[in-house]
Amino acid sequence: MILGTAAHPFRPFEDWIRVVHLVEELGYGMTCQSANPLSRGDAYVELGVAARETTHLLLATTVAVPAPANPAVMAASIATVNQISDGRAVLGMGRGTATARMIGERGLTTAGLEEYVTAVRALLAGHEVDWHETPLRLGWLDREPPPVILAAYGPKTLRMAGRCADGVLIASAVRGRVLREAIRTVRTAAREAGRDPAELAIWVMGRASVGDDADESLGDLKAILAGAGRQLDERDPDLGEDLRPALAELRNRYVEADHVVPGGANDALIDELGLVDYLAGRFAITGTPKECRDQLQELADLGVDCVFLNGAMRNEERMIVSMADRVGVSFQAKADLAESATPQARA
Repeated sequence: MILGTAAHPFRPFEDWIRVVHLVEELGYGMTCQSANPLSRGDAYVELGVAARETTHLLLATTVAVPAPANPAVMAASIATVNQISDGRAVLGMGRGTATARMIGERGLTTAGLEEYVTAVRALLAGHEVDWHETPLRLGWLDREPPPVILAAYGPKTLRMAGRCADGVLIASAVRGRVLREAIRTVRTAAREAGRDPAELAIWVMGRASVGDDADESLGDLKAILAGAGRQLDERDPDLGEDLRPALAELRNRYVEADHVVPGGANDALIDELGLVDYLAGRFAITGTPKECRDQLQELADLGVDCVFLNGAMRNEERMIVSMADRVGVSFQAKADLAESATPQARA
């Protein structure tokens, strides 16, 4: 199992590329870049620059949003990064409903998203695709296609990932029953579609922070925990009855303009609603170094291939350095189920 890091979406490029160098020097295996055009520059251009300045990091988008791009545009963008990086690109994509809404577009339906993912994968493999009665083909490709990892919260998208993607980024939990059920759902859908579940990469998003005690480690994570919580439906079976009204209130009062902004309105909101402990227990790798290490080892033993640590906070480097120095960046599954981050690398 490898660990990667995700960039704070509002950092200028010069800061981000400096952090990319730090991530590689510390021994992480991947770095990700946000693909929200309103919060930073073009993710593919930035990853292309990072490709020239790194040697082994996987370079991923998190997450690219279909609306409004034609699938050939997205496929060509990530394929270019893949060429520049000598095969180290990963296309992390998802429905991106909130991002689509922020740029005045509608998110795709479930059926539309599956059609889009299928088209992108076919284009990256060098095939011709009939898209809205127009034939599309990337005739300039000359290497193995980058994997397409589909971000998924709910069961419909999890099943879709099992049917049509190279892997899944599970965003609904980082531990516990919800995570185990999500992995089972993806693998079952792959099997039902006639695919080998073992060939499907399992990625998990972990909102991460390590400290000497719970209060210290949680202080920097509240904004990103609020963002994760606003994705949940109050009918989620993992929620106790006492939390359902609070979750509905979070969704109603969530300030999109302060999305994952440390110290913003959403920090105070989950404190007010009493949701911090629940959201941390479901979405975060957090606590003392030993507690974080144990949580990551549990993921490796579940067969998770990659965990990317998302620490949208005031001092992102502190999380990156402290996780490497105090927790470590190497976790091997006891059953040797997680040798790398992508099916291609395992083959």
